[in-house]
Amino acid sequence: MDYQLSTARLTLDPITESDAEELFELFSQYPEIDQYMNWASPTSVEETKAFIKEFTDLFPDKVTWSIRKDGQIVGGASIGPKVTGFHTFKCNYAPIAYWVFRPFENQDYATEASRAVLKFSFEELKLDKVELKQMVINKASERIAEKLGFRKVGLQERELWMDGKPYDRHLWELLHENFNAS
Repeated sequence: MDYQLSTARLTLDPITESDAEELFELFSQYPEIDQYMNWASPTSVEETKAFIKEFTDLFPDKVTWSIRKDGQIVGGASIGPKVTGFHTFKCNYAPIAYWVFRPFENQDYATEASRAVLKFSFEELKLDKVELKQMVINKASERIAEKLGFRKVGLQERELWMDGKPYDRHLWELLHENFNAS
C-alpha cells in the first residue's frame, strides 16, 4: 500500500528517522506545541530518532506522516492504531491526530492534510469510523474538527495530566458515510 499522500498544496510522507534533524529543529524552535500534545517534544536529534522508532515499533499499524509544503515540514498527522474489537465485539475505527508548527498555523494545512488522511482511512483502510480527541483548551483543533465534519460525542474529564494538572478532552467521531472528501 502506498502511504504517500498529496493535496493541492501539500505532500504527506510517512515519517522516518531521516526526518529527525528537521523535526528536532522545529520542536526546538516552537516548544509551545507541547501544550496540546499527549507527549513531550524530543530534546535532541538522537531522542527524535528514538521517538520515531518507538512510534513505529509500538504501533506497526499506525501511520504517521510529515506534512510538507514545498519540501519543508510544517507539521504532522497520523491515523491508528486500528481498533477491531475483541471476543465477539467487532469494530473498525482508528484515531486521527494532527499538528502544525506555529509559523504554519491559520493556513488550513492541518485541515487539508487531515482531509487527505481521512480519505485514505475510509478508502484504503476501509474504516467505518475515525475518532478524534481534542483538548478542550485547543480551540483551533475544535474548529478543524468542525470543518472536517466530525460530530462531538462527549467530554472525557481529566483525560490527560500534564505538569500535575488535569486536562479534559472532547471526543469526536466521523462516520464513513458522513465524510465529504472535498
